[in-house]
Amino acid sequence: MKLRRAASLFLAGLLFLSGCTRPETQVQREEPITFDQQPAIVEELLHNGGDTVSANVQVHVPEAFFSGQGNAYDAKILGIADSDLLKKIFLGDREIIKTEGNASSNFNYYVAEKEFLHLETLTFGYHTAVGRAIYQAALYDRSKYDNKLDSVYTEFDNTGNLDFQPREEVLQEAFALAESLGAEPSADCQCYAIPHTQIAEKEQALLEQQETEDDGMPKVEPYGEWTEKEDCYFLRIPLLVDGYPLTQFDHGEETDGSGVPGFFLELLYTRDGLVDASGVVLRDFQKTAENQDLLTAEEALETVREYYESLVTGEEDDSVYQHVTEIRDAYLEMVPQRKNGSLTDYTVAPAWRFEIWSRSELKEGMIAPEGIEVSEDWGFVGCLFVDARTGERIR
Repeated sequence: MKLRRAASLFLAGLLFLSGCTRPETQVQREEPITFDQQPAIVEELLHNGGDTVSANVQVHVPEAFFSGQGNAYDAKILGIADSDLLKKIFLGDREIIKTEGNASSNFNYYVAEKEFLHLETLTFGYHTAVGRAIYQAALYDRSKYDNKLDSVYTEFDNTGNLDFQPREEVLQEAFALAESLGAEPSADCQCYAIPHTQIAEKEQALLEQQETEDDGMPKVEPYGEWTEKEDCYFLRIPLLVDGYPLTQFDHGEETDGSGVPGFFLELLYTRDGLVDASGVVLRDFQKTAENQDLLTAEEALETVREYYESLVTGEEDDSVYQHVTEIRDAYLEMVPQRKNGSLTDYTVAPAWRFEIWSRSELKEGMIAPEGIEVSEDWGFVGCLFVDARTGERIR
């Protein structure tokens, strides 16, 4: 039994507890500051209670925020309410042979037995049999549930071309599709060239893993023979609003109506064209505030400090290990929040996203019980968001 997972669950739970009570006041500077000259690294001890929390923060500021100011927007999410637009884009004039679902929450439109458009309130997906087979075999790694977004794909070629089409043409098609959805695609996207031989290797490894491990997930059935017809480009496209990056990470909780997904577009192309698409997309942006002064990462870190100091940890932990938490990266980006609890209407404003990592270690003088393995490997836990205009922690 390893303890890294326990630490991850413990800290992930903490991320959703009530936080600091900093009053919501707008930052207003007498003299403007620019963010391109801010320190790249902030290091300090934030909390040293039952569990140690420290900051060793690499600061990431996109050029759009170099002025030290940002805008705010209202926006709508692309989903089941936009069924006519989505059917036109993904199904065209093909005959819909079957529909199923609840039009108020989720719905499927079939144009073939295994080709359909799936719509939900917050998201959409266009799926084909081959697209789903490639995704399950090569693009979903069950063993990396606690790592960062791009960790599953690092083994794929992010620069090469496949025989059936140059990557630049695929990128042009993908960007045109994103724009037709009302999204602003970021040039900072990933486009992976994946040959069928690599898909076959990934599938074989997955099938062997299924024989020896039971992770509670549905079993993947063998696809059959993989050929050049299944060579593919897989794209994960971050999204923007007026050049500002939208967060790809979710936050909040569905139980209290604060849950918000991350925003992105994922597309899969073979020589037959688009075979799979899914995403969470905001559109119809309306600017509500302009050139607002923003907190630096170091200033926003004070909210993180107050948050950890406010946590109630209960009685002294009598286990043999302790959690060590480190804030490693801070990203300034646009973070949506539900508008008046709505599922479809959002406010979007600049915020700092602090990435949180943790590991377990034995307490001084303690020995792990038999059968307990203390893994001191760092694992990605989650994110904590701070409104860059007010210093409020965003749930």
